[in-house]
Amino acid sequence: MAHTILYVDDNATNRQFARRVLVGMGYILVEAEDAIAGLDIAANEVPDLILMDVNLPELEGTVATAKLKATPELCHIPVIAITADDTQSVRELCFQSGCDAYLGKPVSPTHLLETVRQFLPQDRITA
Repeated sequence: MAHTILYVDDNATNRQFARRVLVGMGYILVEAEDAIAGLDIAANEVPDLILMDVNLPELEGTVATAKLKATPELCHIPVIAITADDTQSVRELCFQSGCDAYLGKPVSPTHLLETVRQFLPQDRITA
């Protein structure tokens, strides 16, 4: 059975990039355009990993991550922050909110896959 990854990003181009890279490697990708939808999907789907954009409308990705990590049924899910704001203060905020890893945009396909594989063993991927 393949791993399920939830990608929360309001940018359709970014979601398309992730879809191409991750689905192409055998992952199941579920997408949300904002953090509120992402929280709902996470509660219903309980994905194996979450890719969370930081700058989202209505609810920041760091706030959504803190909510996920405060929920007993979801706190075990690794969250990888992804943002174009690659500053030390944003990195610190991401880790303080509960993110398990951090990727600065633009993300290369290789770096995305390497980071995802740190949290998801490959033995469950079916291509």
